This record gives sequence, C-alpha cells and structure tokens, in this order.
Amino acid sequence: MTGASVTGPDGTEWVPAVTALDRVPGLSASTLRSWVHRGRVRSQRVGRQSWVAWEDVLTMEAAAHLAGWRRGGFRRQRADT
Repeated sequence: MTGASVTGPDGTEWVPAVTALDRVPGLSASTLRSWVHRGRVRSQRVGRQSWVAWEDVLTMEAAAHLAGWRRGGFRRQRADT
C-alpha cells in the first residue's frame, strides 16, 4: 500500500511507516523507529501496521539534515577556517 495516506480530524496527515520510508530518500527503518520511540514522531498502530504523522517525519528529517546527519548516522564536522 505505497502512497496511501489518511487525514485525521485535527488535519494531521498519517501515512504507513513503509510509505514514509519510500518517500524520504536515505531514511532507514531504524532511524524512523528511534524517532517514534523517543516521542519525536507520533505513531498509531492500525491492525498490524504502524502509521506515522507525516509532518513529524518531515520536521525530524529537516532537523537531521540541518544538523549534518547523513546515512550511517555520523555527523559531519565542519572545519574551522
């Protein structure tokens, strides 16, 4: 079910976790699970499937990108000039 999304009564767009991984290049399942576990990304279980708040995923991905996150989880160090 790739590409499916549902809008909640509060306007939050919910997508299956698998879809979120497809939509964000380089995002690993373990990173998404970590964000959910730490409470940074809201999630709901529907049957056997986990759905995540798409806005939260985008916010966390943008924050990680600005912090220098890259695949592998290591932060890039800026050289002092």
